[in-house]
This record gives sequence, structure tokens and C-alpha cells, in this order.
Amino acid sequence: MIHSLGKPVRDRTSNRRSTSMTRSAFRAFATLSVAVATLTPVATSPVVAAIVCPADAVTWVASGSGNWSDGANWSTGDMPTPGQNACVEDPAVTVTVDFNVAANQLVSAGTINIDQFWTLTLNGPSDIERLTTDGALAGAGPVTITGTGSSWTSGGISTTLEIASTADIDIAGNTAKNLTGTLINRGTVFQTGRSLRIGTVTNHGTWYLTYPSGATVIADSTATPTFTNYGTVERSGTEAGVLADVIRDVGFRNHGTINARTGKLQISGFQAIGDGAVMHADGGALFIMSAVTGTPGATVTGALDHHRNRHRGMAQQYVHPRR
Repeated sequence: MIHSLGKPVRDRTSNRRSTSMTRSAFRAFATLSVAVATLTPVATSPVVAAIVCPADAVTWVASGSGNWSDGANWSTGDMPTPGQNACVEDPAVTVTVDFNVAANQLVSAGTINIDQFWTLTLNGPSDIERLTTDGALAGAGPVTITGTGSSWTSGGISTTLEIASTADIDIAGNTAKNLTGTLINRGTVFQTGRSLRIGTVTNHGTWYLTYPSGATVIADSTATPTFTNYGTVERSGTEAGVLADVIRDVGFRNHGTINARTGKLQISGFQAIGDGAVMHADGGALFIMSAVTGTPGATVTGALDHHRNRHRGMAQQYVHPRR
């Protein structure tokens, strides 16, 4: 049979008439084929950035997850010593700290899980993709979390812990968590639990306070606790019972944005508001329980209950005193 575009022709060998495919029909068919191909799921493998192990590192050689203290999981046949570097290259594994262990520098593409009652001491600059801890993180550090999905549910941190701009951590649960070291957040902190006692916190990213009651969320852990905000601190929880200080007895310095989106954010120990800072109650209420010295570039908006606040130099667009 012979076909031409646009009109039917006679097949001289069979004398049968056929209908050819027009250009417009061909285009429609091609478009439909592309659409169906687009809807067909294609299995892909996650892309994981390669890590560079420290020099002379003791590497994780187990085929899957396991305990740090099991020497068979490491390239030397023994777990790293305090003076050695350690490396976990497999992003799919979880290495569980099940003993008081130490290393110099740790680079991990996988998850490091610190069990309750045990301590991981890192004395050199370390990068961990994901950290889950019920125990203690110590040492000279610093330690940087580079990925998402980390959590801190109990125990202590006495080193310098940095949350990278691409990373996040959930500070969860009602068990006491003590930060006697330094926490620097450049990414995202989800504080879904209470009972965090701090030494030094510097927030350059976003810190969400979502614990659903008025219990104390952040309080002092050292003699001179400070929380310095250059990013955003946002309250979006709900209150049950008597309102307690969400942030209590902490030298709080705001150079960024504080927003009470829902619920109530009550802060005692507030010290200063920097130039360009914003304090905003967007649907919630903001309670300041201490004297504050501000600068001309700072702005306060929304429903603010202001106790003993001097408001030196701050531009108040709207202040709603409750007393």
C-alpha cells in the first residue's frame, strides 16, 4: 500500500483504498506519545555528594549499619583511638555510639547515632551528614551537621555544634537537653520539645519554636547564657494552662526578626535590640518581661505586652499594652 501525506491514493497492486495519516494527525499522535512518556515514572538513584576522608583515617568497612565499638566494622580491625581520624563513606549506614568513644576528626556521609548514657568526643573539625543523639557530644571540635534529618532528644552538647545552611535539626522531647558549649545555626532548627538549657546560641538561620504548651522551652545552662539572633525566631505553638516563659533567664539579643505567629512568646532576660531588627506579633502575642534597650532602626509591630520595657529609641508602629 502506498501512502501520501494529506490525501488517500490507490494501491495499484491491490486496488484497495487506504487512508493516510495527515500532518496534523501525526503531530497529535506525537504530542500524545510525549505526554504518556512524561507520565511514566522513571526510577532514579539519589545523588550523594562524595566526601573526602581525612588523611590516614580509620574507615568504616562494614557492609551495613553497626556499633562504633565493634572493631570488625573498621578498616584497622579496631575502633578509632582518640588521636586517629575516622571516616564513614556510605550514606546508607547508621553508626551507633554504644560506648564512650573518641576520635580526632570525623567525616561521615552516614548517620551518627549516640545512644543514651554514652559520649562521642571529637577533638578535631568534623563533618557529619546526620546526627541523632540521646547521649553526649563533647571535645574541642567544632562539629558541623551538613544534611537534613538530625535530632537531639536528650543528653548534652559541650562542644561547638554548627548547623550548616543546607541542614536542619529537630530538638525534640521533654527530657532535659543541656548545651554547655556553643550552637551556631545557619540552617533550620525545629524546636518541637522543651527543656533546652543553653550556654551560647547564635542564630543566623531560622529557629521555629513549636512546642504546644506554655512550658519553658529555652533557659540558662551556664552562668552567662546568651541567645543572639541575626536570623528569624518564630513561635507557632499553642498554650495550655498558665503561660510560662518560653525563653527564660537568657541574655537575648535580637538583630534579626522575632515573630509570634500563633500562640504566645514570652521572653525574660531580653537585653538589646539591634539596628534593623524586627519584633512582630503576626496572629500571636509577644511578651517582653525585662527592660530592653533598642536602636532607632528597630521596629516593633503587633500585639506586644511590654513589662518594664524602656523602648529606648525603638520605632513602635503599634504596641498593645495588656497591663
